[in-house]
Amino acid sequence: MANDFCRFLSNGYRIKSEGTSLTYQPCCWYKTELNLFDPDFAAKKATISQIQGWVPDCSACRQIEDSGVYGAHSPRLRSFLEIPDGGIPDNVPAWMEINIDITCNAACIMCGPWSSTTWRRQEIKFGIQNAHNPADLVNPLTWLDHVVTMFDLSYVKSVSFLGGEPFDSPIPVAFLRLLKNIHSSLADVTVHFQTNTSLRPAPELIDLMHQCKRIKFGMSLDAVGDRFEYIRYPLKWSRVQDAVAFIQGQNFPSIRYTVLATLTPLNAYYYDEIESWAQSVNLPSVIPNRCVGSLDLNHTPVPLRAAILDKYPQDHLVSKMFSNLEINHDSCIPYIDDLDRKRKQNWRTTFPEIVKYFEYGK
Repeated sequence: MANDFCRFLSNGYRIKSEGTSLTYQPCCWYKTELNLFDPDFAAKKATISQIQGWVPDCSACRQIEDSGVYGAHSPRLRSFLEIPDGGIPDNVPAWMEINIDITCNAACIMCGPWSSTTWRRQEIKFGIQNAHNPADLVNPLTWLDHVVTMFDLSYVKSVSFLGGEPFDSPIPVAFLRLLKNIHSSLADVTVHFQTNTSLRPAPELIDLMHQCKRIKFGMSLDAVGDRFEYIRYPLKWSRVQDAVAFIQGQNFPSIRYTVLATLTPLNAYYYDEIESWAQSVNLPSVIPNRCVGSLDLNHTPVPLRAAILDKYPQDHLVSKMFSNLEINHDSCIPYIDDLDRKRKQNWRTTFPEIVKYFEYGK
């Protein structure tokens, strides 16, 4: 039976590769990754299915739920929307997140070579990786073959494609073809794409999308104009505008758009700009996502936090995100300055209003 604390624990399957390995998590917030080729994988997976209540591996999810940022769409609560059938057997995928191809046309500042081939090429260019000895990437279609062999896909009713960039990958078309063969049609399948919104989907993928029950079209857009091009380097804002207009013109019978803005210390102050743009092109409200890693939102200086909280109402999603956010006093500026030197960019001219908050202690 499905887990009655969190359905992702029993029937959520996030399958991920950084190019050279293949791992499982019940969702992206769960801390521990299991190697799919571990001889004890089945036993470890069964243990996760039986979790009832908050455990350390679920701490990030609990923090999100406690903050109220996502409301009823907090990850654990959303699991019941994604997997409504409580009678489904445990340890079979009903909701899947397929993240097995790192092919990507962007090298976003908050990302890295583990999730982008463009990042890998940049690291080779600047001598961070040896051009003659980079780790060989496994063909993502080979990973897909392993997934098909290992798991019973007959219960899958919802699938999310991430990347890399899903519209720069053969995986969505290949996987939807497989599901169509298993289920005879895609009429009961909901498909979700999380895209950097710089590419149009291929014609065959558009055709498969029209056959699905519902489309969830997620756009990873963290800023507009020059600020977008800085964050999502080397993409161009004009390509985003083209892709959005193209998708809106497809007249899918059931499609839900989301705009996901990953908040870093650089762009959180400017969140209202992406909100205004989304409204201008008839897209729904923007959802904030906390950045972790080198540009973790917790690196936001205290004076800048105060300015952000002064700019946005107390019940605004950005304010809520900062409400229980720990403070990391280490500066992220050395990392950003190093990127600027390599990419010939200048964060100080792209985000001029916030420069003073990073230099207040000097």
